[in-house]
Amino acid sequence: MEGNEIRYNQGIGVWSGTGWRIVDNFLHHNQQYGLGGAGAGTLIEGNEIAFNNYQNTGGGDAGGSKWVHSTNLVVRNNYSHDNRGAGLHTDGNNVNTLYEGNRVENNTGPGIKHEVSCDAVIRNNTAVSNGFGRTDWVDGAGILVMNSPNVEVYGNVVRNNNDGIGGIHSTRSHSTDQRCEIDLKNFWVHDNTIEMQVGHTGVVMNVDHALVTGSWNNRFDRNTYQLGSGSEYFAWQGYITTTDWKKAGQDPNGTWK
Repeated sequence: MEGNEIRYNQGIGVWSGTGWRIVDNFLHHNQQYGLGGAGAGTLIEGNEIAFNNYQNTGGGDAGGSKWVHSTNLVVRNNYSHDNRGAGLHTDGNNVNTLYEGNRVENNTGPGIKHEVSCDAVIRNNTAVSNGFGRTDWVDGAGILVMNSPNVEVYGNVVRNNNDGIGGIHSTRSHSTDQRCEIDLKNFWVHDNTIEMQVGHTGVVMNVDHALVTGSWNNRFDRNTYQLGSGSEYFAWQGYITTTDWKKAGQDPNGTWK
């Protein structure tokens, strides 16, 4: 599916399946999502995804895009902006997802959100001015990972979002067809550039932190930070200062400008 303009549909502009290639389309002003889908081996590349959920009628289930039950989904070099909701979103049983080279900007939800899924790489994306419609925890992150194990986040530029790069572990119900555990484990955030005037980078949870910030191997390192004039820009067993972030063993090789 290539080179189309898809607009003003009541639900989702395009719903894709196994083996689909969605390339160089302009998907805008759809009432729920610009695009979404399920299945295996789908490629989403070079699309502009903009102004979806423009009437704000979709509630929490709307935004730029949403994929479910996918395997080996590739989301590459797209421009997702000015959507009411997340810019790019995998939510539920997505395995081996790759997000790379995307620009996500001015979405009211997170720029890129990987939720209740597993085994993803999120690399070399740019996330700017996202999340200002979300105020809880780190829900306004440029890049957000929720209840998903084995996610690596690197090489991204995350600038002036409502939060930086965030991980959330919360109590969630397992579905009957869950393909992997839904815990925030092995969340590996490194070599990103993170600029924050407000909000937090780090991990939040509503359960015993001893596992989430301990043996579950969630960690940050070699990130470069440029922070505003506030004092607590990090989240790790509460909202903490840069000094306490380092004391917690995070970013031992990080850089602050």
